[in-house]
Amino acid sequence: MTTAPPPLPETRSPRENIAAAAAALLVISGDFLFWSHDPGVSLGIFGALAVAALVVAHGTGTNPRILIIVGLLVPSAIQTGIQLSLSNVLVLGALGAIAFGETAFASLHAAWLRWAESAWALARPIAGWKWMPSILRRSPFGGAQLGRAGDTIARVILPTAAVTLVFTLLLGAGNAVLGRWIITAMNSVVGWFAEPEVIFARTFLWVALATFALTIVRPRETPGGQRIWHRAVPDLPQPKNPALALWRSITVLAVLNALFFAANTADALYLWTGGTLPEGVTYSQFVHRGVHNLVAAVVLSAVLIVVIFQQVPAIRAAPAVKALSLFWIAQNVVLITGVLLRLQRYIDVYDLSELRVYVGCFLLLVTTGFCLLALHVARHKGLGWLLLTNLIATFALFYVLQFLDVAKWVAEANVARWEADRSRILDLDHLGSLGASAIPSLIRVAEMPDRAEAHQAFVLIQKKKPRAQAYLADLNWRSWQQRDVRNLRLLATHEVRTQHSTETR
Repeated sequence: MTTAPPPLPETRSPRENIAAAAAALLVISGDFLFWSHDPGVSLGIFGALAVAALVVAHGTGTNPRILIIVGLLVPSAIQTGIQLSLSNVLVLGALGAIAFGETAFASLHAAWLRWAESAWALARPIAGWKWMPSILRRSPFGGAQLGRAGDTIARVILPTAAVTLVFTLLLGAGNAVLGRWIITAMNSVVGWFAEPEVIFARTFLWVALATFALTIVRPRETPGGQRIWHRAVPDLPQPKNPALALWRSITVLAVLNALFFAANTADALYLWTGGTLPEGVTYSQFVHRGVHNLVAAVVLSAVLIVVIFQQVPAIRAAPAVKALSLFWIAQNVVLITGVLLRLQRYIDVYDLSELRVYVGCFLLLVTTGFCLLALHVARHKGLGWLLLTNLIATFALFYVLQFLDVAKWVAEANVARWEADRSRILDLDHLGSLGASAIPSLIRVAEMPDRAEAHQAFVLIQKKKPRAQAYLADLNWRSWQQRDVRNLRLLATHEVRTQHSTETR
């Protein structure tokens, strides 16, 4: 009677060992960069390390797209050390997700599929932990070797620790400097364990970092069958009566074109040329109200055109449908121009703000979307193409915005208008809320002679100065943001010269 040979021990491939090491180093780096420090340049460093871990864990082969991603990532990572912003964080996240798709899911033939798969993997990060049992099972501490490891701890490590402790106490008692070092270290350890909220917070950070690291270095295999987003977006079902469906589309487009034409005509008569408004409609109501409703109408228009052109070819290829759709797109662009003019008039009365700048950027992005939609209507590029190009346009906008100091631009523009018009009142509360970027403009206001706001700005600066000095004193390089540091140093060291401060001396 023969017996089956014992099973061979599981071994890990070199790539798995590299992936495990990359995940461990990423967790250690994240703890070092983020624990007890506000994010700053540390976020850019961690983003670069995450992309490096992806390249090390999965390899790149001859993929030239990785070089493009790295070329875009490096300026974005540097920007975190200049000024961290929401657009900067979003760009880093998008580039990381794209790099994840290009490395971990390189076998998928289309870029859209690779990126969608990486987004799905990041949306279910707990799947990465399913790799852990195999790591532990095949590690030196798994299976039968666990007993030998325990025996080593009992016979080697514990006696060594006991002897070390004895001599540490003796030498610490006989050497005052060494004793002080030992007491400081023990107090730190005891203090750490005495604060359960610290233990919980740091453990949570480790778990979050480990989950992220395991997700990107060891995502689940792409299933053999296609996911929902792997399939082309189908046309809407064949209507029972194609002729009726065609006339329905034509009628909807014709009526909406007439409605938008009326709205654009009203803008041409009263907004563009400054004509006299009808009785009962104030200029404030006409200019300052309804911007959000008009933006919603524009976005809904784009959605409706997309739906119309997902109908069967017999409907979307009809000349009347194409012509009315292109005319409606043109009218939407005119309507967007009217909304931008309304926004400009609103700024003339109530000053510039970051939100109004971003609304203007959004309207420009929507205009770009309508241009792409016109190509989709004229050539039927496909819904996938339309979505991808709009995502690229959105990414391009955020990529540019991350480098711009919008708060500084807003502050300088409002102060310049206030200086030019002595009847204008400057909103110092808004100016002070713009953060460190507005400090030079705030100092400029405080040093302006013969203006009522100068003293208010001086008082506001004196309130901010101690906080700036405290922030700079506690600043760690991990939290470094060059623009904030430069402006806060100006606030902390600059002696504001105002007429009021001269009189009080």
